[in-house]
Amino acid sequence: TRRSSDLAALAPNWAASDAEVRAGLNSLMAMGLVEIVRGRLGGVRIAQPKPDLLRRTLHDGLSVLVDLSELTLEDLAEARRETETACARAAARRRTEDDLRAMRAALDRSGDQQLELSEWLGLDIVFHRGVAEASHNPILAMPLTAVHAVAQPRLNRLIADQLDRAEVHAQHLAIYQAIADRKPQAAARAVQAHVAYLEVRYARITPGARLIT
Repeated sequence: TRRSSDLAALAPNWAASDAEVRAGLNSLMAMGLVEIVRGRLGGVRIAQPKPDLLRRTLHDGLSVLVDLSELTLEDLAEARRETETACARAAARRRTEDDLRAMRAALDRSGDQQLELSEWLGLDIVFHRGVAEASHNPILAMPLTAVHAVAQPRLNRLIADQLDRAEVHAQHLAIYQAIADRKPQAAARAVQAHVAYLEVRYARITPGARLIT
């Protein structure tokens, strides 16, 4: 635990005003990196990591990037392909029975051809989040979860009329089965085949189509 005065002593060359220090601390608190402890022995304390808060921060930052920058469909597809391939390999090595149950539950529900489109697309997010979490590597899982949660709903809406539900379900099942069978390379190939299927459909999108919701 360090008090504000202690932090200042560690950086004697700082020329920040009180307002700038407060703004900096507020930013760190918003990210869950520090906390303020009140009382005689209080001060600024390094906070225990809060994975949910860190995920939300990454999600929000990526959302702003997608909305305000000139990201292309190719940028997003590449990021998703590379991160999910790594997660699938790791998941095939480390998955637990609980991981498999979570992915299987999403698969079983999404196999219902009578589902409303919005529910079916929501289950797509759930399934791929399950792949990320089954990696049991938060450094791999967090970016994939953010990319998928921010970009995929937008992309899915653009290509929804081109998606064959049965084909997508079969691709998801191939990913699941390779992870269940503990076959990292097969899991990687299944992810890449799935993303390649989507990329063909992205290529058909009208030029200039916007990702902003």
